[in-house]
Formats: sequence, structure tokens, C-alpha cells
Amino acid sequence: PYGPVRECGPVINFTGFTFGGNQGYPRHRGQDRYWLRDDLSYSYDAKGHHDLRTGGEFIYHTEMSANCTRCRSTYTATGRPTGLPTIPTPAQLQAWFPEPFSADTWNFNAINPWVTNFNIGIHKGRRVADRVNLAGLWLQDDWRLTSKLTVNLGVRWDVQTNAFANDGEVVPFMVPGRPNDWNNIAPRLGVAYAITDKTALRAGGGKYYAENITSQLLYALEYRSVVQVDVPNDGRADFANNPFNGPMPTYAQALQRFCAYNNNAAGCLQRATQELGPPRAYQNT
Repeated sequence: PYGPVRECGPVINFTGFTFGGNQGYPRHRGQDRYWLRDDLSYSYDAKGHHDLRTGGEFIYHTEMSANCTRCRSTYTATGRPTGLPTIPTPAQLQAWFPEPFSADTWNFNAINPWVTNFNIGIHKGRRVADRVNLAGLWLQDDWRLTSKLTVNLGVRWDVQTNAFANDGEVVPFMVPGRPNDWNNIAPRLGVAYAITDKTALRAGGGKYYAENITSQLLYALEYRSVVQVDVPNDGRADFANNPFNGPMPTYAQALQRFCAYNNNAAGCLQRATQELGPPRAYQNT
């Protein structure tokens, strides 16, 4: 088998039975975050007492994720070969995989009758850090109309750039240059009424926007460095040991084998995908 297959061992999915290593290996993660924030408070009297608070923040966030997804490869062995059981017998599995943690000892071609598909991630090279900027502005007025009644009026605005891998491209699914979401304006309203010195009635509500987790960004941009290839079993006796019937293609060569890149040429491959950035209409934080 190919380098990462023999070195670490692939995942093999039988019907109701799976074994193999972590499909996110090798992995390197790093994150840097710098936060700048300032607040201003001001009190004054105008038809009651006002405590006014305003401020803003800026977060410079970079994150690098070198996750070689499926570089160990995956065999889908859920076929139902004629005259054979749905899954091999325990004795067969023991004979074919004598050392579970040493793929050098495995007999891959023995599982050919069950294998329907081979999948592998082909790595281009080291990834660079991705940047996400976050900024927010807020204004709140705690307006004490009487000794018993206080009204809280507030509004907050947030933006998170590149939250959905906006410049990422996966042909034909993910189009680059999608705009950032700039209209996250969140009004807030609260009311507090002192019934007695020890009892108060409070109510409030508002609109809130969450920070998008970076996995949405990182998984989508993984396609810049890792391309996943699906190869259906073509019936060759050595398919499991030699799924490409020759050397494994490079990242650039693999792209040109995909139907979306070669105008659906005869024998083209479908690109395997995972999490992608959403279409423009659904990009909201």
C-alpha cells in the first residue's frame, strides 16, 4: 500500500465492524488571540438618573490547523459477494490481520471481494495560519425613572470576518469571495421594579449573535492542502493493495482527475467532501 497506509494502517469498514487508526492523523493545531477592549461610563440626570456605558473590542485571531484528514485511507468493505458471508469469519480476519498494530503484516487483497470503495486524503503541504477578526461595539443606558423603577436600554453590534471560510473554494460547491456578515445589530431591553426593599421583579430580552466556532472555517479550508479521492473497486485482483493501479497521484494530479475539473471526462472521479462553508444566503452568525 501507499506510504501513509503502510506506516499507520488504514480504517477498514466492514458491515457492523470497523477497525483502524485515527483519521485525523497527523495533526498540528496552533492558536493565537490578542484582545483589545475599552469601556467608558458616564452618569447624568435627565428625567431620572442615567448610568450610560459604552465601549468596544477588537480580537485578532489566527489559527493554524494541519489536519491530514483520511491520509491513512479508508476501505469500505460492506459489499455482499456471492457465496461469501456478509463479513469475513473471525478465523479469516485473524489470518489476514495477524498483527493489528502493524499494517505491514496485513493481507489487503484478501478483503477484495468485500471492498466497494477506497478513499484517501492526498496532502499538498503544510498549511498556513488562517485569520479571523472579531469586533464589537455596545451602548447601554441604565435609566432609573423612580426609586422603584429602572429601565435598561441597550444595543450591541458584532462582526466576525472570514467566519465561514469566505475566500475558500471547493469546485463546484463552495464559491470564493462570499461577503462577511456586517448587519449583526442586537437590541436589548430590561426592566427592574422594586416591590419592597428585599424583593424586586425583573424582566428582559434581546437579540444575540454567537461567535462562530473556527472548525467551520478550518474544515472548509482544509481543501487547500488535502484532497480526498474516492476510487470505486474496479474488480482487479490487487485492487485493495493497489487501488490506483499505479503510483498515487499528487495533489495537483488528483484535482485534474475530478469530474468538476476536467469537464466530466470519461472515467473521472467524484470528489469526496466533508464540512463546507454555507451558501451566501445562509451565512449568518
